Amino acid sequence: RTVPVLATQHALVPGELVDRAALVVREVRLDRAEDLYLTDRADLLTEPLVVVRTVGAGELVPLGALAPATSLELRTVAVTPRGQVSADVVRGAAVDLWFVPAVRAGQGGSATPRQLAEGLTVAQVSDASRTLVAGAGVTVHVLVPTAQLADVLAALGAEGTVEVVPVAGVVPAR
Repeated sequence: RTVPVLATQHALVPGELVDRAALVVREVRLDRAEDLYLTDRADLLTEPLVVVRTVGAGELVPLGALAPATSLELRTVAVTPRGQVSADVVRGAAVDLWFVPAVRAGQGGSATPRQLAEGLTVAQVSDASRTLVAGAGVTVHVLVPTAQLADVLAALGAEGTVEVVPVAGVVPAR
């Protein structure tokens, strides 16, 4: 027998509120695994739910990838790197953030970069070159755990740049 299970129309990323309109019903045969997936029962979507791990486009939505909205300990932070952004930096991809301190004139030498955070999820990529904003580049919106937020925000306000580096092999289907 088949059961109606909800699948994504596009990749869902951590922090994203589950919107019924972004899901489609798929009739699938799950045998005894029905309790592991979001089904088309209305009672599961009565309280706001958020995604806690990436669910790829077209995938069935596992209940383990969802949590009550109030329990999410991630914040979206906008990062505008000075360097080029890899084509692998897309919604749902995993990235590391690196801080590259500015080298002051007359000090010579080079600045030693340091890793700020690793394995963060990209929530959105905005390309300002497609808008009317002059001089702006690509902004990558990453989901930062609240425990790492102070360090990331301090680096964004410091003299230097925060760069976004994709984690090899962790790029969602496009």
